[in-house]
Amino acid sequence: MGKIHKIVLEVKDLHTYYGLSHILFGVSLIVRQGEVTCLLGRNGAGKTTLIKSICGLVPASSGEVWYQGKNIIKTPAHRIASSGVIPAFSDNRIFGNLTVKENLEIGKMRPRSDEKRVIWTIEKIYDLFPILKEFEKRWAGSLSGGQQQILCVAKALMGNPELLILDEPTIGLAPVVIASIGEQIEILKAENTSILLTEQNVKFASRLGDACSIIDMGEIKYQGTFKDLHNNESIVSEYLSV
Repeated sequence: MGKIHKIVLEVKDLHTYYGLSHILFGVSLIVRQGEVTCLLGRNGAGKTTLIKSICGLVPASSGEVWYQGKNIIKTPAHRIASSGVIPAFSDNRIFGNLTVKENLEIGKMRPRSDEKRVIWTIEKIYDLFPILKEFEKRWAGSLSGGQQQILCVAKALMGNPELLILDEPTIGLAPVVIASIGEQIEILKAENTSILLTEQNVKFASRLGDACSIIDMGEIKYQGTFKDLHNNESIVSEYLSV
């Protein structure tokens, strides 16, 4: 039996509304230390709303979000970020009117005093993403979609996350760029970074993930391993197929 890693994040029975519209219905989720936990679902299933509720950007109406042993459900978003929960959203990637280097500098946060993992600096970012060093003086808005997504992830890393949340990092990207992002996520995982990854791309997620959940219409429909998921064609067909 493999080692069971400690729980970094635990979402319990979360309900979230946009105005009068009920979006999340009792969602529960666990992310463990040093693992990639994947949240799968079609467009509009509730993935991004869940992330925003975890990060304090959209207030949940009820439920609990436990991070490092503390319920952060009522904590302001800036304090959640400063505690080490750093998201990279697919729909809000970078500041296009700033240079690549300036984007990275904006994302910089001091690591927590008890941090025992890798400390992210611009130099280390350039080691992981050499293309950003090459383009450091370019306006971020002039980069390709794939390059902007890499910069988005890099900017999040500059926050020295204890929990990195990646919201559909492969959306709209070419296969070669997707493969590159996958390789970089594997490096982060090897360095004991805890990652919550939302995706529609099941093939991509299954290569990286240690555990997965499927969300549909704001409810969790499956939780388990990718091996069990691939053996259950009815779940894949019902909740993930286009």
